[in-house]
Amino acid sequence: MLTCLIAALNIETYSLVWRFGVAIFDCIIFAAIFAYIIAKQKAALIYLATTDELTGALNRKNLATSLSSSIESFKHTGTDTSLLLIDIDHFKTVNDTYGHLVGDKLLTQFSEVIKHLLPAEAKLFRFGGEEFLVQYEHCDLQKALEMAQRLKQAVYQTDFDGVPVNVSCSIGVAELRINDSLEEWLKQSDIALYAAKKSGRNRVVSRLDK
Repeated sequence: MLTCLIAALNIETYSLVWRFGVAIFDCIIFAAIFAYIIAKQKAALIYLATTDELTGALNRKNLATSLSSSIESFKHTGTDTSLLLIDIDHFKTVNDTYGHLVGDKLLTQFSEVIKHLLPAEAKLFRFGGEEFLVQYEHCDLQKALEMAQRLKQAVYQTDFDGVPVNVSCSIGVAELRINDSLEEWLKQSDIALYAAKKSGRNRVVSRLDK
């Protein structure tokens, strides 16, 4: 552009070329600002579309796609992935005793505790209500169980705002197996979670079929 403006001095006055150059520069600056704003708005829309507003965890809209991708990767490359289905124990009692605002705060803080401990290759979804799901890639059963124990312990040791008692959670762990469909994989994590709660809560149980 600078070369063109210099060449224009041979046929136009300096004043005209200067005003034209300033106008072009203004357009470039405006276009850059506009592109930045659009990019920020796009990122915000993507965040709103994929993130649970209350807890900051991922929502369920892209869960099926994400799990299906892990299943395909496992079939083609053998990449281990495990699910950790987490449920806050006695959450209804917290709501009934201390109020829904305290319950909402608990969900938010609970999500932060979990996210803080997860590595980059793990995703946290809000599965529904007081249930959260961790999709942990490059993670076999033993590694998943170790992570689940750390999460359970961290939750129990956290002082949650407005809740004067220890909060615990139960976790069902299901490693992905070669014949698992998406539905079966989720089902096994749910069965393991149910077993953890039935056995007394504040427990970690892996998928029960051998």
